[in-house]
Amino acid sequence: MLEAGDKIATTDGIQGLFRMGEVLQKKGDLDYAIEKYKQVITDSEKIVAINPDSNFELRWAALSLGNICDIYELKEDWGLALAYRNLQNDFLQLMTKQNNTKQESDEEEDDMDEAFAQITTKGSSFISLFKKAHEIFEMATQKPDETPQEMLDRINKQIKKQEDEEYNNAVKKLMEITRKNEEIANKPLIVKMKDWCYDHPYWLLFFTILSLFLAAVVIRIINIYKVDINKYKQRNAEFNAKMAKVMQNRPEL
Repeated sequence: MLEAGDKIATTDGIQGLFRMGEVLQKKGDLDYAIEKYKQVITDSEKIVAINPDSNFELRWAALSLGNICDIYELKEDWGLALAYRNLQNDFLQLMTKQNNTKQESDEEEDDMDEAFAQITTKGSSFISLFKKAHEIFEMATQKPDETPQEMLDRINKQIKKQEDEEYNNAVKKLMEITRKNEEIANKPLIVKMKDWCYDHPYWLLFFTILSLFLAAVVIRIINIYKVDINKYKQRNAEFNAKMAKVMQNRPEL
């Protein structure tokens, strides 16, 4: 943060610090290079704190975060390397978002309240990221609780433990499925049908309705057939009666 007595940071000065850091990094003076990159980040913070709407390019801060990450990867300090890389990604995402917002606002009509809100949001967003950078700086000064190898061993143990738990859970689920299948296979047929009805109520309702419909159709067909038989018997009886009457009235030869 900007404090009394701090020198005023400039874009040229920040760019010069970044170039110095690159030279030191190539020479192998990694600790001195880290200090130069840190100064780039703190000086960039000062400019944003004074004028959030300045056209200052924050790429020098983002590039410095990436170079510090590369250095810690060489040192095999994976925790700090990951912290700096994540912070660099946060900077790049916010820079892209702010650039898109600025382009959209340039295409619209001027609105003083909206413009002021955008400037305030921009400043507070980047200041929060610079605050994270200071927190990571403090992490680097603290003595690590474990060496890189110890951290890798701990991660490998956690991964193995998780794999064992997943394997055991899978075996338990398979055994449970097998047990249920055996129980179902050993059930009497009437119990299986009862369970099926409980598990498939909609199918049961469908088959019930279908059965009632088919029964109604069969009953209707039977009734129609009975009517036809009765009519046939009645016509046959009438015909026989007429023939008997004719035979009675027939003159004898």
